[in-house]
Amino acid sequence: MHGYLISISVQILITFVLIGTLSIAEEIEDPFGTDENDLPIFRYCEGIMKELDLVGIKFDRKSLVTII
Repeated sequence: MHGYLISISVQILITFVLIGTLSIAEEIEDPFGTDENDLPIFRYCEGIMKELDLVGIKFDRKSLVTII
């Protein structure tokens, strides 16, 4: 008699899990944009350029052309 209640409860739980997974997938689908949850690519590039400056490779930051 209670089997159908358990079945309905499990189906609702599975639905919420799948909808949550879909929402998370949509949020992290494009990590290179300018949204709040995107990766800070420009900050990463600045850090890489600073490190390269330390080892002797200079960059023109406006055009990102290597100047040796």
